[in-house]
Amino acid sequence: MSGASGGVVVRRHVGKMTGLSPTQVTRPAGQYVEHGDVKEAAYQRRRFASRYTRDDRIAGSSFSPLKSSL
Repeated sequence: MSGASGGVVVRRHVGKMTGLSPTQVTRPAGQYVEHGDVKEAAYQRRRFASRYTRDDRIAGSSFSPLKSSL
């Protein structure tokens, strides 16, 4: 196979073998063509900002409205 159709077949095969989506296959393939290697990105968990800081939780643990009503 040659030309564009060869690339489609290869990406489809890699996608089936790895379980990755077409976009997830295309990005590393482009990186390989451009740089000659593929580097896996480190996992970065996305989190919402904390509502209270650690200091707020420590200060609030000594007093609780529920504890005083008992």
